[in-house]
Amino acid sequence: MLEVESMCVDVSRVGRILDDVSVWAGQGVTLVTGRSGCGSTTLLRLVAGYRDRQV
Repeated sequence: MLEVESMCVDVSRVGRILDDVSVWAGQGVTLVTGRSGCGSTTLLRLVAGYRDRQV
């Protein structure tokens, strides 16, 4: 199980790119989709620990 509550991400050159994002995923296969540039890859990198919340 994965649970993230009220995550925000700030990028120094751009500002806030994710604001108050909450995610819950149960056991099994989970798909994260969205338009190009919407933050899905950033969200997954944060959850996996590959990126800091402030860059």
